[in-house]
Amino acid sequence: MPDIPMGRQRLKQSALLIERRLSDLQLIFDKDLRDILGPEGTEYIDLEYLQSVDSALADFSIAQLRRAIKYDAKDSLE
Repeated sequence: MPDIPMGRQRLKQSALLIERRLSDLQLIFDKDLRDILGPEGTEYIDLEYLQSVDSALADFSIAQLRRAIKYDAKDSLE
């Protein structure tokens, strides 16, 4: 049985998956997320679309994906 990452490790893994997807795809951006994700990095991402194109992200909550995107953009968790 594979190890399931927890906490920060899980968010780091999610950030890496998202980063890979962002470089592979031209994503449709969601301007409603601007205030949630902040002015840096990978804001405006349509997270439901992101989950639909990568099954590895399907089990992450929207909140976890937002935190992972912030982590990816700033290289630190808030």
